[in-house]
Amino acid sequence: MKKEKFCIDMPDEMTIQNQINIILDKGLKHKKSFFSYMRKMYKQLGLKVIFHDFVEIVFTLLIFLSLFLVIKFNEGAIDYEEVKKIYGLIMISSPILYLILSLISLIRIKENRTYEIEMTCKYNLYQLSAFRMFVFSVICILFNVSIIFNIVCKFGSINFLRATMISITSLFLFSTMFLYLIIKIRSKITKYLAILAWIVINLLLYIFNNKLYTNILTALPIGVYFIVTVICICFYIKKLRELIELTAIKGVM
Repeated sequence: MKKEKFCIDMPDEMTIQNQINIILDKGLKHKKSFFSYMRKMYKQLGLKVIFHDFVEIVFTLLIFLSLFLVIKFNEGAIDYEEVKKIYGLIMISSPILYLILSLISLIRIKENRTYEIEMTCKYNLYQLSAFRMFVFSVICILFNVSIIFNIVCKFGSINFLRATMISITSLFLFSTMFLYLIIKIRSKITKYLAILAWIVINLLLYIFNNKLYTNILTALPIGVYFIVTVICICFYIKKLRELIELTAIKGVM
């Protein structure tokens, strides 16, 4: 009895390629964009992970209230030189709230011994830190803009757009440096010294070379601030992505 031979038609090149694409689409996870990842974290976690406890919320509200009261009781007309000084103060003070919130968040993690717990959750410490810092930057922008709006209402000679751009540029310059230190620098002393240096250098320039410092801030076109801000935001998001992708336990601060 002769064995019957089966002939199997080979698929053409297009069919083979289509099947390969299907396998790859199912087998490989698509890399989500940064904002898609943040949106996913927000939907799954909400804002309850931003502040560790009621103390942080109260502390933030007290800062806002104190600045509001300072503006409230210092109203009146001011000359051009005073206007330039206010621009200088905006440049120095804009990143302060971001720094305070970020440091408190990291310190509270260690104090409450939640490091191990957070590392065993769906999102690790670095991903949660990136989410917090992203939200902190949004909070700080809204906070700073509201303060600037109040300043403009009290002192009409302040240019709202310039003051806002100075504030946002300062915030993202600092926050990008802050993230770089967290990710790239291992020495805690170096991290703290670099953060302190930012504040001290700006204060020294403001105090001892006030005219040069404020003249630069007022002379620069708003377009320059916009370009610098966009570049800093791109680097900031890039560093946040790097923080999200960290898996090794290095100790953030």
